[in-house]
Amino acid sequence: MLGRFRLSKQASKQRRDQSRALHCTLCVAMRETGGRRLSLALSYEAEWLLLLGLAMRGPIPERRRDTTCTGIPLLPVYRLQAPPELLEQAVYLSVWLAACMLADHRIDGDRRGAADLLGDFAIRDALGPALAALGITADSPLHPERLAAQQQNAASIEDYLAAERQRIGAAWCNAIARVAPPTAISPALLDWAAQLGGYLSDLLILEDAIEDRDRDLARNLPNPLRTEDDLLRGRSLLASTMFAAVTCLRNAPVALDPDGLSLLTALLTQTEEGDQP
Repeated sequence: MLGRFRLSKQASKQRRDQSRALHCTLCVAMRETGGRRLSLALSYEAEWLLLLGLAMRGPIPERRRDTTCTGIPLLPVYRLQAPPELLEQAVYLSVWLAACMLADHRIDGDRRGAADLLGDFAIRDALGPALAALGITADSPLHPERLAAQQQNAASIEDYLAAERQRIGAAWCNAIARVAPPTAISPALLDWAAQLGGYLSDLLILEDAIEDRDRDLARNLPNPLRTEDDLLRGRSLLASTMFAAVTCLRNAPVALDPDGLSLLTALLTQTEEGDQP
């Protein structure tokens, strides 16, 4: 499984059940699209986008125990009854996000053993169709290889985030718009998607930079948090950006299902009830 938008380990059983049903929903959709191996490329961020699409469409569907686990075929699991067109988008987005992560590893010279080999194997036959369905051509700025390209060192962490937001924020904006109901698309929604996409870009970059800082510095790899002051600033920015992202979610121009909104923020912030940190 790939990505960072995961539930807190201290979450309640009810919250874990909700998250597990969401996880199984996308996993089964990937299995039904490209076989069991495609589920190896499942992305937590694509799950989050699937949930956002469901929350835009009204009450989150009830869980139904009507299928079996991809990893343990005889084990019954719960899933949500999501619209087929939304599931299709979520599958394509999961493949695209997996390809972006793998491309980033290649550019960094940071092949992570079996996980990367499995990831390449999982999306081998699905990447072309997924990119075609998303309208992403080889020369598109949203192509995994282009998104993974390293930016030049910036004078400050704020400058670095602003430069990355131009690329990665735009990709998130596109992904958010794709899971929205067609009837909800409007200038206001696109502006909101761009704002939320920018926050999500900053969150992922900051979390990755903080987590990998020691290893990157030891190997002389690019990392915007070079000094201890940079690290302190990065942690402060992470907290404020998370607050801003949750506020942005709660100010969506379309009504979001309250239960869906609560789980969205819980996954985003890795807190129990989706409270702002």
